Amino acid sequence: MLERDMQMCIHAWLKRTPETKVIYEFRMVGYCDMVGVLFARRVGRQIPQVIKTTAVELKLTDIAGVLVQATANRHCVHESFAAMPMSRVNRMRSQTLLLFRDAGIGLLAVDVQSSLVFVAVSPGIALPSMDPESFRRRWWARIVSDKRLGRNQ
Repeated sequence: MLERDMQMCIHAWLKRTPETKVIYEFRMVGYCDMVGVLFARRVGRQIPQVIKTTAVELKLTDIAGVLVQATANRHCVHESFAAMPMSRVNRMRSQTLLLFRDAGIGLLAVDVQSSLVFVAVSPGIALPSMDPESFRRRWWARIVSDKRLGRNQ
């Protein structure tokens, strides 16, 4: 299994609110694997306000690495998750799961075979320390560009 094998499952999970737009490989503090952005309804030509943002880092085995990346993402988004294969999450010790909880990072268990995503640890919901509005134009531009190219929507 590769990280990219989990992408479609996470894409569908982020789109559980159909209006959410999904962006792949976006630079915030570092590169984030996937970002779900929910915008308010667009009125006229103005870029709509951001309602909610969710970052997801995909990793197969590197718990320490995914915690570092997902923690950095927390500064830019409302929710930050790590996504790992369900088989890996099922083998985690309770102390490891507490690391995610204590960091405010959600943990998603992904079963690629059934395309199911389970929330193993709920994230802390907080206002980002970096204003998501500072990314609003870049997110919108990326979504418009991806739409023109027929990608990811």
